[in-house]
Amino acid sequence: MSTSRNARTAARPRTRHTPAERSGVALLLVVAALGLTVVLTFGLLRSQSTTIQLRHNAQRGAEALDAARAGAAAALQQMQSPDWRGVGDVPARTLREDGTGTLSYRVKYEPVTSASGLSVTETELPFCIGVVATGEWTPKGSSGAAVRRTVKVPVRLQPRHPGGAQSPGQPASVSDLKPNPANYDTLQTHALVATGQGTSLNFDPGTRWEGPLWLRDQMTLFGDPQWSSSVRDTMLQETGALWPPGANGTPAPHPAPLTGPIRLQASPLSGMSSDMSRLQVSWTSGQVLPTIPAFDFGQFSEYRIFDKGFAYQAEPLSGTLSGITLRPSAANPLGIFYRSGNLYIGSDVVVQGTLVCTGTITVTGQRVALCSDNRRNEAGQPRLPDAERWPRCPAVVCQNLHFDRSARALIEGAVLVQQRLTGGGGAFEWTSATSLTVFGQATASRRGQPYSVLKWSGGSLLSVQSGHRHAVWVTSGNSGRWLPIVSVNLLTSELTVVGEMETASPVNCVIKRNREAAVDIHGPVLATAVDNNYQTRWGLSGSSWDERRSSWNTVNLLNAVLGLPRVSFPDYLANPANWTLYGLEYQIYGLTMEPTFHARLQPNVVHQWSAPLFRPYVGTGAEAAYSGYRWRPLAWQEGR
Repeated sequence: MSTSRNARTAARPRTRHTPAERSGVALLLVVAALGLTVVLTFGLLRSQSTTIQLRHNAQRGAEALDAARAGAAAALQQMQSPDWRGVGDVPARTLREDGTGTLSYRVKYEPVTSASGLSVTETELPFCIGVVATGEWTPKGSSGAAVRRTVKVPVRLQPRHPGGAQSPGQPASVSDLKPNPANYDTLQTHALVATGQGTSLNFDPGTRWEGPLWLRDQMTLFGDPQWSSSVRDTMLQETGALWPPGANGTPAPHPAPLTGPIRLQASPLSGMSSDMSRLQVSWTSGQVLPTIPAFDFGQFSEYRIFDKGFAYQAEPLSGTLSGITLRPSAANPLGIFYRSGNLYIGSDVVVQGTLVCTGTITVTGQRVALCSDNRRNEAGQPRLPDAERWPRCPAVVCQNLHFDRSARALIEGAVLVQQRLTGGGGAFEWTSATSLTVFGQATASRRGQPYSVLKWSGGSLLSVQSGHRHAVWVTSGNSGRWLPIVSVNLLTSELTVVGEMETASPVNCVIKRNREAAVDIHGPVLATAVDNNYQTRWGLSGSSWDERRSSWNTVNLLNAVLGLPRVSFPDYLANPANWTLYGLEYQIYGLTMEPTFHARLQPNVVHQWSAPLFRPYVGTGAEAAYSGYRWRPLAWQEGR
């Protein structure tokens, strides 16, 4: 057994490692170890490099953010200076430049939109500006990418104006309201300013100009009807005696055709002087007409709400308006509507804003309301704080303005006519509504233009009809105005009417049928010339007018014998019972002096010639510190 095992052992071959072989293996192990060490070392170096780069980027990012902050702060400070160049400016500045790179900022101004997520209303957005400041670190040469950071600061303009909110210690004279040009503040205190030579104003019975007038040249009163001069003189004399001005300068009551006073640049001709004396209207001559602001339709096609702010485009119009309501919008915040050429206005048209027409506006329709924007919402609340104290842009700006005799229209706001205003109310007629007379009192509150709500107390409203068929005569001193009734709420005793009115104190009112055709202007009118020519019903022949005066004289002779009161000529003409031998319309309405064209000023409303509404205040001396606009930051947002 033993011998056999030894034999097998002797037969098995033996492997022996030489020293050279062992050295090779060791070398491989060393190389592998060195390779792993190199990989680890490179990884470590790369990690350290990345860490250094990240630290470097963070440092550069912080510097870029600081630059953006500096840019935003500098822009906000500049925006409060009268020297601010506006939203079109792109302020930029290099803060540092060395061998490693350049640190700078750049600022731009952008509109603030409803998508910004800010707690501002849509009507506030046009008064907001987004200040966007970008800070940038730019390395020298091509050693790396630029690092940028951004700061966004949306701000809202805080306009300062008389009667508005004032900061502590701020003088009352500080105001950002843009001054009106060339004497317009003086001119707008007149119901009419007519600048043309020759006949500046021509009007006939059925017209009432309530308030001061300033005329460059002559005025023709009641000159169109075909009556003799003696009949005309009688009519003027009797009209002045029936509705004379009151004591202490109280103006002539409604429906006197003129209340005055009248300021004349030219000396009146003898006939005009006699006519004004017959009407008992006060006047002065030699009153040089102030410089009139220049008409520039282009300033309405593109406009700004505040100087140096964003520009907006007026909404273009076609040649005809009918059955449409136009109001301010986010894209057209002042509500300026622009027609290049002539414009025809049919029925059921409401414009809240400014209607601009480079040609002639012809109004033929009914239920037309053209209202200068009072900046109130549908509930009658101000769309912006203190906005009701701001001046209002014009209601109408045009080359010519003509009212057809069939029109029933209301204009609330200033009317700027480059050339002529013609036409007027139609013949006096009531609508076909139920004939009634309801006396009462009412308070009033504004709603979305052109409407107001009257809270009624007095006679029953049960028979009062809506849809402009009845109207409320609202007294104001010895005058007043008609407000067509849109709807009646019997449960709350409320009337929704057309026309802006606000009063917490009850005023006397009477409800009657509405006038079939009439034009009411509540605001100052500026034109070259005005021609309110006669209604066709006053166009009797000369012999018919002679007969009318003779018949009136006979009535008064008989009254004197019977001991009855004398009847004035206007009252005689207004009585349908005195027209039995004439046409049906005379037998129904007579010839009344009740105006179907009535122009008067808007109380407590200041008018602006054109946009912009605001410009940065420039103070001197102690008030220099209040110069520039004031802004309220809405947010401070930082990011890449």
